[in-house]
Amino acid sequence: MSVRRIILLLTIATLLIPACILKRSTVSSEKIPTEQTAEPTVDTEYYATVEAPARFQGSDISAFQAYLKKNIKYPAAALKKRQQGTVAVQFGVNWDGKVEVFSILKSSGYKLLDEEVVRAIKTSPAWEPAKIQNKRVGQLFMVQISFNARTRKIDIR
Repeated sequence: MSVRRIILLLTIATLLIPACILKRSTVSSEKIPTEQTAEPTVDTEYYATVEAPARFQGSDISAFQAYLKKNIKYPAAALKKRQQGTVAVQFGVNWDGKVEVFSILKSSGYKLLDEEVVRAIKTSPAWEPAKIQNKRVGQLFMVQISFNARTRKIDIR
């Protein structure tokens, strides 16, 4: 090896050794706290089956059915025309407890009756959202409302 190479290697070693020593002294065995990402507390999907179902005014679906019974009115024009039938509606209660996602699964065959059912469901107060693994999620529900023009009754299932 030439003298020049030896001097070059010694110079490089002289520069690197202090840097390695400084680096080594700053490393400790303590764990450095890292920023923890919190688990999300909501899930924006809709589910048919959940661990803790959505609750209407602190109760179950029967309280919502009572709400509908009180708030669905047989449209006068539909009664006059003797319109009757059953409306099946699927709706969702989102992760925030708001009622949305409407789908008429079975129409009564009369626009007035279908619209009355959707109106009553849309004006529902907020729910307590459903939960899966302690995350708020949306839940799907289905209700059937039957209008009987002869008896002037509205039946909710």
